[in-house]
Amino acid sequence: MTQRAIVTGAGTGIGRAAAIELSMRGCELILAGRRIDKLHEVAEECAGNGSVALPHAADISTAEGCDSVIQAARDLPGGIEPVLVNCAGAAAFGPLHEMSQESIEVQINTNLAAPIELTRAILPWMLESGGGRIVNVASMAATRVLPGSAVYSATKAGLLQFGRVVLQEYRDRGVLVTTVLCGAVDTPLWDDLEFSPNRNDMIPVDMIGKVIAQVVTAQRNMVVEELTVMPLKGVL
Repeated sequence: MTQRAIVTGAGTGIGRAAAIELSMRGCELILAGRRIDKLHEVAEECAGNGSVALPHAADISTAEGCDSVIQAARDLPGGIEPVLVNCAGAAAFGPLHEMSQESIEVQINTNLAAPIELTRAILPWMLESGGGRIVNVASMAATRVLPGSAVYSATKAGLLQFGRVVLQEYRDRGVLVTTVLCGAVDTPLWDDLEFSPNRNDMIPVDMIGKVIAQVVTAQRNMVVEELTVMPLKGVL
């Protein structure tokens, strides 16, 4: 059965890398993000690998945006296994008392609320189809104390525990959930931050894309519950 993967944040970074790797493994793709121009670029690259790839511009910080993404995937014909890959992310670092309310809300909505709402919306489809896969891209900040990352760490810790509970609730019905805990990855997320580690020491983004694709296309008689991927030098 063909896998149809919804990839959020698919225009850049980890989402883009995951989409391209999945296209090379025969998955159909719904490319979700805010910038339709970037999504079209990724769709063209995926099509060059022989994959069906549908760009879908949506604001997944809203329930309406999440529902529109799921519906776009369901509307395509064919017998498929639904897949959800939550890659969209937002980060801001610094002392909590200096962080704006807007920055806090963006991180919570993007990193935690959106994956929760997308999962809620896709579960009925997965249950009708006899199962599916969900991959949540979290961070090693979910389990380690990194000063200056209180809100970001809280969202990723919440995402980790959310994935654990959903897996336990639905694994006997074929819904397999994996949380990927990443160390520093060289993505555009760092472009607008005042501080970042040496990007040459970070994990190349295409390597995380390969990890996600391997998890998605793994045999269904097993599930990788949690996977930590770190730079060679460890915490940067």
